[in-house]
This record gives sequence, C-alpha cells and structure tokens, in this order.
Amino acid sequence: MPYTNVYSSPEEAFEVRIQCTEEQIQAHCDAAPENDRRDFDDKGGLTVPVYHVYKNGELTNRMVYWYTLDQDEEDEFEFDIRMLPNFVDYQEHDHLLQYALHHKLVRFCNSILTKPPKD
Repeated sequence: MPYTNVYSSPEEAFEVRIQCTEEQIQAHCDAAPENDRRDFDDKGGLTVPVYHVYKNGELTNRMVYWYTLDQDEEDEFEFDIRMLPNFVDYQEHDHLLQYALHHKLVRFCNSILTKPPKD
C-alpha cells in the first residue's frame, strides 16, 4: 500500500491581542476584500490566533516552546516563547506573550516576533 502524506492545519494554541497603528489597520483592510475595521476592537486592537509548531511538520511531534502566527507554518514566522524577556517556565505561554506585547517588550512585524528598537 503506498504511503500518502495528508496535510492538516496546525492546532491553535491560544489567541493574543495586538495593538495596531492606523497605518497597520489600513494595510489590513487593503490586504483582502473581506478585511475591514470591524476586525478591530474600539481601541485598534486585533485578536490573532497563535498556532503550535510541529517538529518536521508531524502532528504527533508538537514542540513545547515554539509557536507561529502563520497557519501555513513557514519557518520564518516561528518563534521560541523562551526568547521573551519576561519568560519564566512556570507561567502559561499565552499570558507571557500577551504581557510582553502589552508592555512593548516584543512586537509582531509582518507576523514575525521581534524586539522593538530602543528609543
């Protein structure tokens, strides 16, 4: 019997709220016809899903500390939660990431987690 690979979308781990600028909101709305300002809360926040990452793309090998915003699992969008300046091993990963985003310790730039430039 031939072996067949079947693609399955990654499992959503949690959601985070990302604060957006007016330019980011407009870029989101311009990106696709189904996008509009109703995607954002009244303060310009956008809730986005964060997905689990799997070693070698195998659903049975979910990685503990790695996540992505990209449902297609492109490597460039993956990040290690341990890179957060506020990382402590005993806290829930969604709370750590939301705290870091809220306090501007990190940010997402085109779905890539980065540390913001120093003023």
